[in-house]
Amino acid sequence: MNPMPIVITEKEYRKARDTFDAQSDMTFVPCAPEEKSVADAIRKVEARAVILGVEPYTEELYRSLPRGGVISRFGVGHDGIDKRRATEAGIWVTNTPGVLEDAVAEHTLALM
Repeated sequence: MNPMPIVITEKEYRKARDTFDAQSDMTFVPCAPEEKSVADAIRKVEARAVILGVEPYTEELYRSLPRGGVISRFGVGHDGIDKRRATEAGIWVTNTPGVLEDAVAEHTLALM
């Protein structure tokens, strides 16, 4: 069985490369963060899931993923995702809680 391809924006891939590369049942496909690049990569590898950064995504992304696909925002929140459009396309939207806890704690201490 071939590993499931997951498209991920380049910056987010670099942030957690070691974790992603340790996953044997998935293949991570880094791409540029622009919406057209993400949509093209999804179509090329027939991905059902994508991991994105903070950039806004407004149209093509929602047409490129199949119904039942997943958009995951790397980090907290999902402001750049049009949740109404994702819902209409039958796409799940999530984030990755916990990945920024250390950075937030460090930043808080630095501000103090």
